[in-house]
Amino acid sequence: MLLPLVILGLACTDGSDPTFGSGGSASSTDGGGDEDSGGGDDGGAYDGVSPQITSMTAEFYSPPNLARVIEVYVWWEDPQDDVDGGKVVLSVESSSGDSLDTTLAIEGPEARLDDGVDGSPVWFWLSGEGGGAIDNSQSYELTVKLKDTAGNLSDPASITVE
Repeated sequence: MLLPLVILGLACTDGSDPTFGSGGSASSTDGGGDEDSGGGDDGGAYDGVSPQITSMTAEFYSPPNLARVIEVYVWWEDPQDDVDGGKVVLSVESSSGDSLDTTLAIEGPEARLDDGVDGSPVWFWLSGEGGGAIDNSQSYELTVKLKDTAGNLSDPASITVE
């Protein structure tokens, strides 16, 4: 069960064998937008101030001694370089029809910049209900937007985890 999908903040054990799934391909539109325009302009000309998602990966992952999660990396560009301290605007829908819409603070307990990876992507994990394991027999459609500290919102990028 996906609802409510919990952002992994605490270690959760699940005793199952580690299971890795395949990632997916990300898709994004070309334009940018700001908070007032609802986060994009349907692929129009880039506005020059909003963050842009340049690529994204997501896959099932079983960290040592923790429940299975979906691990997500989002690479980005931002003219003001102020994504750090911004937000991840996330929508998730599972193949069973469960869904979640949430916002994660970047550099908060839910998401962070991973300076150990080339390009310092935004990184976060998604866990199942109550911090339990994600059901890897389902597929998940993730749609991500990045909001910088000035409130500028990127166009959405989507990826499917199967």
